[in-house]
Amino acid sequence: MDRENATVGGFSISDEMCVNYIHYYPHTPLEVCKSSISDQALDTFFNYMNEWENQPTSPLNGISANYQSIEWNKMRVQLLDEVYHEAPLSMQCNMSSGDRFPGYWENAALPAILSPLPPPERNCYENGIFE
Repeated sequence: MDRENATVGGFSISDEMCVNYIHYYPHTPLEVCKSSISDQALDTFFNYMNEWENQPTSPLNGISANYQSIEWNKMRVQLLDEVYHEAPLSMQCNMSSGDRFPGYWENAALPAILSPLPPPERNCYENGIFE
């Protein structure tokens, strides 16, 4: 844990997020799609942090402020990682005109991973766990 704050997206280098480009044929008026964890799942996480972990999160704060208010430790990081791997997605796809594509895009199920990548190699001795 070599960072003090969460990356939540934005224009500065410290706030960069992943960007993927999709090439499609035939041509459609798709301009941009974005996805994030559902607002309900994130609200539940922040509420848990407040009620059970005594963290100063609040429904009156914005998402960034709630992330920044948490005193992160390994357990809280792991819990958030589990939320991100289990919670449904909120998606938004816009047409070239700037209008959203029609349809209901909230609480989309996570896609199934058919061929997961192997976990990275770990050397517990070098990391000081068994010293």
